[in-house]
Amino acid sequence: MFIFNTETQHFIKIVRETFLDILKEETDLELKGNKIIYRGYLYPINFVVFEDKKTLGFYNQSTFQVGLNKELLRIDDEHTLKNVIRHEMAHLYLHLTKKESYRAHGKEFKEVFDKFNWNKDFSKASIPITSQDTPVNKVSNKIKKLLDLSHSPNEFEAQLAAKKAKELIEKHNITRELHHESDSTYACQVLSFKRKNSLYDGIYQILTHYYVYPVYNQGRGESYLEVIGERVNVEIADYVASYLHTNVPKLWETVKKENKLKGVTAKNSFYISFFKELSKKLESEKIQTKEHREDGNTSKDLTLNLEAHVKRVYPRLSKVSSGQKKRCPKSEQLGKKSAKNFSIRGALSKNKKSKKGILTWQ
Repeated sequence: MFIFNTETQHFIKIVRETFLDILKEETDLELKGNKIIYRGYLYPINFVVFEDKKTLGFYNQSTFQVGLNKELLRIDDEHTLKNVIRHEMAHLYLHLTKKESYRAHGKEFKEVFDKFNWNKDFSKASIPITSQDTPVNKVSNKIKKLLDLSHSPNEFEAQLAAKKAKELIEKHNITRELHHESDSTYACQVLSFKRKNSLYDGIYQILTHYYVYPVYNQGRGESYLEVIGERVNVEIADYVASYLHTNVPKLWETVKKENKLKGVTAKNSFYISFFKELSKKLESEKIQTKEHREDGNTSKDLTLNLEAHVKRVYPRLSKVSSGQKKRCPKSEQLGKKSAKNFSIRGALSKNKKSKKGILTWQ
């Protein structure tokens, strides 16, 4: 899951500058502005910060995207950060020069480290890095606690905490901005595919009912559906997308066999009608239950918040509409009927022991 906030944006700025410096000073790749130029083609490199318990970093070949684990923000070690960046740069280098004819961390990968005289310890598939509670991190943690106290209902305590936090920031020259969980935007790639079709359009439609903003994104040879919003909503949408992607095609196969249907037109008509009816069903249930949020936000508030989240990730987002498709009336009727009896099961539910209505896995 990708994270966007003032802290990660500042970190990405540092990473981008470091990446470009390493590329210019240590490799034989050429730059044109902030893009790599190779064999007459320009390659824009994007950077993201993500959250994961196992992966330290990644390089996505289809989007030319370099991802770094948020734990790296807690490591005040420029040497380590540079070597992690070099590791991902080696993947990019082989992608450009060797295309698909190399193993991820094989012989060719290690040869890149030899060629540029990089530390071979960072050419391994796994790198033993732990975030340490360094003196700077201790100060950062203290500042975070003081900033929390600055919101205290006790006016004297709040003013004192805010003043102390300001003094510590100035004294220790802390440039990374500190933030609250609620100030963060989360994004997750929920589905990937070669070509967009009625199934993905339908899932896109359903996900809008879960207070996330779905986005189609295009890479080289691969596209994906991404959702943007608050953490819990993104986690729920990720599950819902996976559930629908697995179970709706199975439902279609059953209906097709029982009713002797065939062809792309019949399948598209089923999906379009199914998701349209399921969308109506979800909207009706939302109105009937008068959905209550623990945080007190209304649907209008959430929509406005969602727009702010999307602008943080994609300042310039264009909308794409789906074209008209041929219809099969029989499949449309069966799709509508199937949706009325369909439910998304085993997803997320409220745990009585959880605080603030946080959703947990069953």
